[in-house]
Amino acid sequence: PRSSRSSTMSCAAAANANAAVRVIARPSPSSTRERRVAVVARAVDQSLNPRVAALNASKTVALTDLARSMKDAGADVIGLAAGEPDFATPEAVREAGKRAIDDGFTKYSPNDGTAGLRAAIAKKLKDENGLTYDASEIVLSNGAKQSVAQCVMAVCGPGTMTS
Repeated sequence: PRSSRSSTMSCAAAANANAAVRVIARPSPSSTRERRVAVVARAVDQSLNPRVAALNASKTVALTDLARSMKDAGADVIGLAAGEPDFATPEAVREAGKRAIDDGFTKYSPNDGTAGLRAAIAKKLKDENGLTYDASEIVLSNGAKQSVAQCVMAVCGPGTMTS
């Protein structure tokens, strides 16, 4: 009799080959009684949605890659495509990130950002920029592309015209 490991491996190999498989199953590890089970593996449709074929490479990523390769070749380049800063992450930010991990802030945050961070941003805008916003008016996202795309999708629809 085959071990469960070899039976499992045989199933996986046969599934890849689109073949029939014979599996030996035991009710428990200590049982001597065997039961033979026939398993037929079928091919899985792995085709993608036709929209995938219409996708184009990101121009932002292409420009970022070009700037990086030019820098690697020794050119003096300031890359502005990806929106990344051209300076190292400040020490205070790195330390705050480490503290957050140590304090257990490792799960997804609310979709609009944590209440404390939104309140801190509202305070910063008032204190440093003279702008008054309630924390409920502030939404955080993982980048400008996401926010802009969601705003456009929220206000534009089929037939929307611009002037």
